[in-house]
Order: sequence, then C-alpha cells, then structure tokens
Amino acid sequence: MKVLFLTPPLKAWDSHGNHKAANQMHAQAASYIRSKGIAQVSALDCRALDMN
Repeated sequence: MKVLFLTPPLKAWDSHGNHKAANQMHAQAASYIRSKGIAQVSALDCRALDMN
C-alpha cells in the first residue's frame, strides 16, 4: 500500500501569512506507518514547493 500526505496551497484561506513549516501531524503519522511496515509513505507540500 502507498500513502500520500498532501498539504495543499491555501491561497485565499491563508489568513496568517505565508508559513512553510512542516505539518507535525503528517510527520508523526508517517513515522508510525513506516515503523509498523504498513505502507510506503510520501509527502507533497504544495506551500513549501510554491505549487498551485
């Protein structure tokens, strides 16, 4: 199984400035999934990569 954690660009919904910090919930969940060997984990952070 494969799991993708996605952080979409917020645009109009972003009311607190342009933050590029990692999502801690995604990091913790990915670590757990990897440690149990449940799935291959990937992450795509559209804000950090300036993607639309």
